[in-house]
Amino acid sequence: MENMLVLANPKTLLSISAEIVSKNVSSQSEDVKLLPLNLKSKLLNLMSKRGILDAISLSSLLSFHELTLDLSESSLDDDCLAAARGCSRLQTLNLNPGKNQAHKFSSQAMLQLFPSLSSLTILYMRRCPAVSDEVIGLISKSCMKLTQLDVGGCNLITDKSLDHIATGLENLTSLNISYTQVSDDGIAILSRGKCRNTLSELLMNECPRITERGVSCIFSNFPSMKYFFFHGCAISVLNVQFVQTHAATPRVVLSADAKANFMDNLLRLLHRILNGSFKERLNGFD
Repeated sequence: MENMLVLANPKTLLSISAEIVSKNVSSQSEDVKLLPLNLKSKLLNLMSKRGILDAISLSSLLSFHELTLDLSESSLDDDCLAAARGCSRLQTLNLNPGKNQAHKFSSQAMLQLFPSLSSLTILYMRRCPAVSDEVIGLISKSCMKLTQLDVGGCNLITDKSLDHIATGLENLTSLNISYTQVSDDGIAILSRGKCRNTLSELLMNECPRITERGVSCIFSNFPSMKYFFFHGCAISVLNVQFVQTHAATPRVVLSADAKANFMDNLLRLLHRILNGSFKERLNGFD
């Protein structure tokens, strides 16, 4: 007993077999299709984490039983999205590209995918170049159960997308529109939309077309808002006091970067006053 080698968490025969099969799914796709659902699920999870999923493996492994699909670590093309059309019960879909992945699927492939995913509640599509206003319009009509939507970094997104979201997604609680082309007008449309009472988290960092008008609109029209981030937006220093007063309420949390940005702007304003650049304006109040 003293000389016995004890392995910590030894791999099971099933785990070893899954690893071997995962490396040969593409060449054995027809045989893989015949596997039981629990084995397919194990292979899908393993290949997803390793970022080795492709159109052939997805076609062999996916079924309408899937509830969650994470494709963030794999390089995707149109055929990959086509393989996911049969997942009609899917509730969570992650299309965020990983650090070393560049998605090559088109807007047309997305337009063909989402009509079959009406059960989706969580959708991540950060930095996907194919995401357009047209795609968001279709999602808002086809995936009306969505509660979380992340399109941060999708630079084709404009106010039209916010119009679609406002019209169709009444259950939305979390929205990321950072690094997009949305403006104050789009925020105004969103504030009148179906999700105005449910939205509790909004990220719109680095949106240069959003000013204090858009920020004020958020504070005034979203009663459930708890987390609100807008670092990098075109916020005037003259609106600092208003924002800080409202941000002090429990329902809004500013990012540290946003607070630092306000302080920097305030210091610049004081510097300009001390250097006389506001002399004429100040003389008007004498």
